Amino acid sequence: MRRLLKSFTAFSVIAMLLFSFCISVGAVEETHNSQDGLVASITAKKDSYQSNEDIDLTFKVTNTNDFAVENVSLEAIIPDGLMLKRGDNTSINTVSLASGESLELTLTVVKESSVIVVPIETTNPSTEQPTETKPLSTENTTTVQTESVQATTTKVNSAVSNASDSNNTNGSDNSSIKTGNNTNYILIGLICLISLAVAVLAFKFRNKAVKYLSLVLCICISVSSVAFVSITNTKAQEIIQQMSFEVSKTITVEGREYEISANVKYKNSHASPNIDFGYLRCEPSTCNVGERTNVTFFIDLSNNDISKDDKIKLFVEEKFIGELNDNGENGDVTPNDKIYSATFSMFSNERKWAGYYVVINNQKSNTESLQFYKRATDEDLLFIDKFNKDIDNIKMNYAIHKSDEEKAILEIQQCYREVTSYLDKRSDVLDYCFTGFNIMVNFDNGLTAGITFNDLIVDNDSKVMSMRSINNSAVGNNNNTYKSKIVTLEPFTNELGSPEFDNAANTIAKTNKNYVFSENLDDQQVTFDTMKNLSKYGIIILNGHGGNFEGNKYGDRYGYVIGLPEKVTSEKNEKYRNSDDLFVNIIPCGEHYAITEKFFNTYYGSNDFDNCLIYLGTCYSGDDNVGIRKILEDKGAEAIISYKNCVTTKYQPKMVATIFEQLSKGKTIEDAVSKAKEKHGNFDPYLTTEQVNNLGIFEQAWYYLGLYNINDIITPAEIVLNGNNTSFKLITLEQIKGQVIDSNTKLPVSGVKISCDKIGVSCTTDEMGKFSFNIPVSDTQYEFVFSCNGYYNTTVVLSNYTELDTIELTPKKGSISANIISSNNTPLSKVRVDAYLKEEADLEYVGNTYTDDNGNFTMELQSGSYELRFNKDGYKTATTTVKISKDVMTVLKDPIVMETNVDWKQLYIDYINKTNSAYDYSLIYLNNDDIPELCLTGKYTMAGDILCWINDGSVQEETALGNYGTSYIEKEGLLLNTGGRQGTYFDKVFSFNGKNLELKIDGKSQEVLDDNSTYDFIYYINGDKVTKAEYNNKIDSIFDKSKSIKVSNKTYSKEEIIEIIKNM
Repeated sequence: MRRLLKSFTAFSVIAMLLFSFCISVGAVEETHNSQDGLVASITAKKDSYQSNEDIDLTFKVTNTNDFAVENVSLEAIIPDGLMLKRGDNTSINTVSLASGESLELTLTVVKESSVIVVPIETTNPSTEQPTETKPLSTENTTTVQTESVQATTTKVNSAVSNASDSNNTNGSDNSSIKTGNNTNYILIGLICLISLAVAVLAFKFRNKAVKYLSLVLCICISVSSVAFVSITNTKAQEIIQQMSFEVSKTITVEGREYEISANVKYKNSHASPNIDFGYLRCEPSTCNVGERTNVTFFIDLSNNDISKDDKIKLFVEEKFIGELNDNGENGDVTPNDKIYSATFSMFSNERKWAGYYVVINNQKSNTESLQFYKRATDEDLLFIDKFNKDIDNIKMNYAIHKSDEEKAILEIQQCYREVTSYLDKRSDVLDYCFTGFNIMVNFDNGLTAGITFNDLIVDNDSKVMSMRSINNSAVGNNNNTYKSKIVTLEPFTNELGSPEFDNAANTIAKTNKNYVFSENLDDQQVTFDTMKNLSKYGIIILNGHGGNFEGNKYGDRYGYVIGLPEKVTSEKNEKYRNSDDLFVNIIPCGEHYAITEKFFNTYYGSNDFDNCLIYLGTCYSGDDNVGIRKILEDKGAEAIISYKNCVTTKYQPKMVATIFEQLSKGKTIEDAVSKAKEKHGNFDPYLTTEQVNNLGIFEQAWYYLGLYNINDIITPAEIVLNGNNTSFKLITLEQIKGQVIDSNTKLPVSGVKISCDKIGVSCTTDEMGKFSFNIPVSDTQYEFVFSCNGYYNTTVVLSNYTELDTIELTPKKGSISANIISSNNTPLSKVRVDAYLKEEADLEYVGNTYTDDNGNFTMELQSGSYELRFNKDGYKTATTTVKISKDVMTVLKDPIVMETNVDWKQLYIDYINKTNSAYDYSLIYLNNDDIPELCLTGKYTMAGDILCWINDGSVQEETALGNYGTSYIEKEGLLLNTGGRQGTYFDKVFSFNGKNLELKIDGKSQEVLDDNSTYDFIYYINGDKVTKAEYNNKIDSIFDKSKSIKVSNKTYSKEEIIEIIKNM
C-alpha cells in the first residue's frame, strides 16, 4: 500500500508540474495581440452563436514588463449588427498598470433584431469605404465614457508567457502571440522530458523516488525562473511616447461573421532612441466629402539619422496606411533631402476629421488632421445657432463688472464651470478644449463651434488710450514702392489694448524714413477681409487672442486659431458658407469669429510675405504642435516672432517695446529678441502666485481654474523666433531713376510697368517715360522687368546704381489676342491655336499656341492675312480669318465659340442602361439647342422624376423632382414640377440654360383646419406667406401653362427609347 501511495504521489507531482507550464498556453476561444510588453486579448466562450444567445466577451490587457506602464486605457469596439445587452461602459480610462497587473472589461452583447445585412462586395460611390483609412462611419463604434467607470486591475501569475512583439507597431497580427524568442518553450520542453524520465526511474528505484522528485522540482523552479526572467523587457533610455494598438476577434452569429475589436492606449516611457519629429503635414489638408482625393503626406526628419532599415509608418485614424519614403517616388519630390513623403488615395462619405501620425521605431509623432469637408447645410447652421443660444442662456446669468475685480474673477470661473458642465452632458459633443482664450467644441456631426467669454463684460472702463490715431506728419516718406508700410492689428483693445504696440510702429517710422505707419486697425476694423490683405505690409504687428486647438486621436484639426471681433450674423454665415470658408478658414465662436491657420494657406501665395516681419502677439502661436509659423515661413516671411504657451498682458508689451526699439537702432531681429529676453526675462514671470494679481481679470480666472497648466505644471510663456532670415534688419533704401523710350522712334514710352518680385517693387512710367523707385541698400543684384503692351519684355540687372541709363523697348511685330468659349459660354483652356499665312491660294503653317485657364491667348505674327484654326478634344474645329498689322495688337471683340463634339446619343444610352425598371423615358427640347434632354418618369411615388442633360461631355442629372406632374415650355428653358400629398402640395418652377437647372419659384400650399372646422389652404412663395391669387399670379407670370407640354404625355420603355435615340 505504501509503495502504491508513493507511486501515486510521484505521478501527481509530475502532472502538476506539467500542467503548471501548459496552463498559460491559451484559452480555446482567445485571441491575442501585443506591443511594448502589453498583451491584449479578447475571450469568448465559443466562436459560433445563434441569434437568441448571449455573447459573453472578456477584454483584457496585461503588463508583462518589469516596470509600470502609465495611462493605460482599454476600449471595446462593438460592430454594427451587435449591441450591448445592458447599458455597460465599453471603456476603462487611464490607469497605471503595474508589472504583472491586468485590466479587464466584461461585456454581454446580443444580435440586433433589425440589422439590414449588406454584402461587403456590394459597394457604390455613396457608400464607398476606403482601404486607406479606418472605416469612415463612426456608427460602428460605441464608446461610453463616464466618471463612474471602474477599472478592474488584477495581479496575474508572474509566469505569464511573453506576448511582446517589439516589431509589431500597429498591432496588425491578431491571430497569435509573437514572442520573438523561442528559448522559453525549448526550456519548458526539456523540463517535461526530464520529468518523464525521472518518473520512469522512480518506478524502477522506488526507494529513492522522493529524492529524484525533489531534484526535478528544484530544477524546474530554477529553469522556469530563468525562462521567465528572459521574458521581461530590458529598460531603455526613458522617453515618453503616446502609443496604441488593437486586437480583434471574429465570431459567427447565424452564419454571419462579426469582428469584435479592442483599442489599447498607453504612454511608452521606455522607447529608444529619441526621434526629433519635424513638421508633419499633408497636401491638400482638406478633401471634399464623397470625392476620392490623392493626398500627399510629408514629414521633416532632417534632425535625425534615419537608416535605410528604419520604417516611417503612416497611420490614419489609427490604421496603418503605408510608409513614407525619401526616394523621389510616389509623391516624394526630392530624394535624399530627409523630407519623407508619399501619396495615398483618401475618401470619406461623411464630414469628419481624420487624425494621422507617423511611427518610427515604436515612437509616435504628434497627431495632425485631414479634414473631410462638406458645405454646411441650413440644418447645420440652425444646429450651431441653437447651440450658441444654449450657451447664451448660460452666460445671461453672469454680468461681469471690471470695477469689482474679485467678484468678476469668481463669476468668470463659475460661468466657465457651468458651460463645461453643459458640454459634458451633451452626448453629441466629441470633445472640447480651452485654446487660450475660448473653448472650441467638436460635435459628432463634424461641425465645430467656439465659446468666448470676453462678451461677459458689461462695463467699458478700459484704461486704453482713447486717441489711437496716427500722426502721419511724423512717419517718414510715404512714396516708397518697396514693402515699407507698417500695420498694427488690435482686435480686442478693451481687453488687451496697450499703447506699446502703436508706439512700436511709431518708433520705427520716426527713426527710419523708409517706413510709414500706414494702418492702425482696432476692434471691428480687424475683419476676415482685412486679414486677407496683409501681404502689402513690411511689418505686421498683431496684439490679440490666439489659441492652440489641441488635438487627440482626431489630430489638431484647425490647428492655430486667431480671434476676430467681427460679429457673427446669419448673413455672414451664409456668405462664408457659399465661399466654402465656413468651418475651414473661419469658425463662428459665439458672438465672434475666429480664423484658422488654414486661412493663411488659402489666401496667401508662396511669396506673399517676402521681406516681411510678422509679430504674433498672441498666446500659443509658438507652440511646437501648431503650424502657423511654418505656414508664414513658407509664404516668404523673413522673421516671425511668437510666444510658446500663454503670454500675459504685462510681459508682452514690455517685450514688443524693447524689440522694436532695438530694430530702430539697426539691430538684427535676432539681436533685438535676445536683448528683450535679457532685459525682461527668458520666460514670462507673471504666471505665478506672487504676480498673478497684477494681470487682467480673465488671465487671473484662467490661472485659478488651472487652464494654463501643462501636465499639472504652469509653464510660462517663452518668445520664439522663426523665419527665412533671423538676421533680418530694417531696410535702408536708395532711389533709382531713369527713362524708357521706343528703340525705333526714340520717343518716350508711357505706361511701362517696372517690377522686381524679389523685393516687391512695382511702378509705371509717366507721360515722359520717366520712373523712380526705391531699392534696399545691399550687395545683392536685382533683376527688373520692363513690360508694356506692344513691346517685348526687357530685363535689367541692377546693383548699386543710383540712376539707370535710358532703357529702350523693342516693339513687337504684331499680335492677335482673343478669347475662346464653349457653346454654353464656358471659357475653354488648352485649346490649340494654329496660324496659317494666306499667300494667294496657298496656306503656309507658321506656328501655334494654347489658351490659358481663362480661354485667352495672344500670338505674335508677321504682318499679313492669317487663317486661325482652333482644336480641342471633344469639340468641333473652329476657324476665323484675321489681318495682322506691324506694331499693332489685334484684339477680337467677340469670343470664338466652339461647339461640343460629343456623342450625346451614346452618353444617354449608357446612362439609361444603368437605370432600373422603375422608370419610363422620354426626350424633350427644354432649351434652344440641338441636343434633347432626357426625362425619366417614375412608375411609383418614391421613384420620383429625373431630368438629364449633356454638359461638358457628360450626363448631368436633377433627381429632386416629384413624379406627380412635370411639364415644360419647349425651347424656352422653363420647367414646372407639381405634386404633393396628405395636405401638402408644391409647385416648383425651374429655369434651364443648358448647363444648370435653377429653382426660380418654390411654391407650397398647406391644408389647415380653420376656426369653423373647415379645411382651407395656406400658400407660400419662396418661404413667404401669400394669398391664393398672389400664389397663382406669381407662377403664371413666369410659367405660361397654356404653352406647356406634360412630360408624361408620351413615354417609352427602356428598349424603345434606346432605339429612338439610335435612329435620331
